[in-house]
Amino acid sequence: MKQLIILSVLMFYHSFSLLAQIHTPIRMTKTKVIDTSKNQTLKIKPENTILQKLPDLKIVSFTVSYMVGSGIIINYTIKNEGTAPVAKGSVGLQGLIGFGPTDTRPFAGCGTTLGLSYQFLNPGESESGSYQCTNINKSPNLYYTLILDYNNEVKELNENNNKAQTTIL
Repeated sequence: MKQLIILSVLMFYHSFSLLAQIHTPIRMTKTKVIDTSKNQTLKIKPENTILQKLPDLKIVSFTVSYMVGSGIIINYTIKNEGTAPVAKGSVGLQGLIGFGPTDTRPFAGCGTTLGLSYQFLNPGESESGSYQCTNINKSPNLYYTLILDYNNEVKELNENNNKAQTTIL
């Protein structure tokens, strides 16, 4: 009597292993039969991986302009390059202001969210907007760093494309 056996395969990056300890042959494909009377390690090629559906938020562009008596205005465009939508209310933009591009102790330069929690940024969509930071005086060599998803609340396909920097004009 043949047994019906369902195996779960845990995925590990680019190679996978499955330790078979079953006493009945299992047909994996139409052409390959595996002898399960002994312990074996099966290698499954990476092209068989299941891709996670996750958003991937990216700063496409942003500018910072100084307005005398009003502080600075930040204009931005964000794009979801992932495979899943993200609630706009869970995506925060945080600015940091520093003296030079390598300042190791910048100070907070205000921020905003993309929208409300019931609004979504779908895969392939972009969102443009602006916000203002008051009480900031212009000085030479002042840099603004924009960080998207500052607290890493959104799990993404790529967490390394959420930061951009420019001088304050």
